Amino acid sequence: MCNMFDTINSEQLKRDNYEKNNKDLTICDLFTESVKHSPNAIAIEFKDYNISYAELDKESDKVAYMLEENGLAEGYIIGLLTERSIEMVTGLLGILKAGDAYLPLDPEYPNDRIDYMVADSATNIILTKRSLSGKGIKAKLLFIDDAINNNLSEPYFRKVQPMDLAYIIYTSGSTGKPKGVMIEHRSVVNFINGVTRVIDFTAGKKIIGLSSISFDAFVIDVLVALARGLTVVLADEYVQRNPRLLGKILINNEIDMAFITPTRMQMLAYYDNELNCLKNVKDLIIGAEAFPENLLTKLKNCTSANIYNAYGPTETTVLATVSNLTERNVVDIGKPLLNTRIYIVDEDNNLLSEGLVGEICITGTSLARGYINNPKLTSEKFILNPFVSDERMYKTGDLGRYLPNGNIECHGRVDNQVKIRGYRIEIGEIESSLSKYELIKQAVVTVLNGKDNIKLLCALIIADEELLLANLREFLQKTLPNYMIPAYFFRIDSLPQTINGKIDRNLLPELCIRQNLIE
Repeated sequence: MCNMFDTINSEQLKRDNYEKNNKDLTICDLFTESVKHSPNAIAIEFKDYNISYAELDKESDKVAYMLEENGLAEGYIIGLLTERSIEMVTGLLGILKAGDAYLPLDPEYPNDRIDYMVADSATNIILTKRSLSGKGIKAKLLFIDDAINNNLSEPYFRKVQPMDLAYIIYTSGSTGKPKGVMIEHRSVVNFINGVTRVIDFTAGKKIIGLSSISFDAFVIDVLVALARGLTVVLADEYVQRNPRLLGKILINNEIDMAFITPTRMQMLAYYDNELNCLKNVKDLIIGAEAFPENLLTKLKNCTSANIYNAYGPTETTVLATVSNLTERNVVDIGKPLLNTRIYIVDEDNNLLSEGLVGEICITGTSLARGYINNPKLTSEKFILNPFVSDERMYKTGDLGRYLPNGNIECHGRVDNQVKIRGYRIEIGEIESSLSKYELIKQAVVTVLNGKDNIKLLCALIIADEELLLANLREFLQKTLPNYMIPAYFFRIDSLPQTINGKIDRNLLPELCIRQNLIE
């Protein structure tokens, strides 16, 4: 007699066999497989609404038909401008099914930034909702509402190819204008296969969708989830910013999985000190910023969830490495994912030995095509791999080293290095030391221009208790040379965040100026 475990094992075997043979598949193929496995399972929950896999498949077919009827099937870049909603996911899948690539445009972005992205990518078609038609976008508009209201007698089918472009995400560098990263279907499929080998994305689990559509973590929240049969509980804009509402949705919706930035997690911990809101969570994926050790300690004291540290630039399709920190107390970024290799090199791109810090360079199947309409920058960042012929390698600008166990440890950014009094200083090292002080919940360091343009290190600190400056300096002197100890320490209640839940470092100098010195 067949029992429940036999059924589960059988289904897993089917999925394992499917994965072995899906290197030539697309995001659309993976979604179709989930529809076949669980047509009646809930795909997306949003507020009081939900949609099954079968319904989402049918609704996105309608969007694909509309694009084809407008002569937009295969190879077009379609801007996707929607607030967070089920229709946002419907539109995204419809674009992919039509063989086009989506350009995510968050309505919360300033109009000038949206205009720049549209112009830079040469996008002349925007898929949106009628409620946003007054946004003033300089492009032809098509409406998801119109597509969904159409009758559809048969499923939509167009053979999408693995090397077809899937999406373009604009990232902001430390300097210059945003650049559009081009990601192909095959890269996303490889990432899905890789990350689900390390983290348990079992069908039927609930994952909270916190990430903005313009942030590549959205791929984890939605595309990975839909490829593996999970239910996505899509959080709205208010939940993203409000720790009380976030905690409530985690509990009330019995969320199993979450991708969350350290900044957002610390905000949640500040509101809910015991993190009771995580009682149902089985898998916590922390990423997009450095993972402070004191946050890891906090999480281990408050939750039994598996804790993962995830690392990867947009240019390598969301993540390049994942480290399971559940049974460890030291934060590293783990080992490369499936079909991904990482080199640590010096300034001349020479390979460095284990233990030596250098630039992290990444190659493999998940590498981006490059930057849209920017061949110069593409050639600068995606160089020929000096270790393997006929292969490209992405220079991340991140610093790291290999540990004896084969894991990689991150050491901040090349461009986060500052020179003060002739010394080259890595800001991340100072932040790491500050985070180990028991009274500090969060700390960031920035640089201010003092009198006569002399650069000064300034630390911004979130703490529950008053701090004595003398004690803090004494603590830092145990691990840091004097030239790395900040000149000023400012106590603050919260740090400015970007729309993606990261620290907005551009606002830190101004914030320093407005604060009171710790005495």
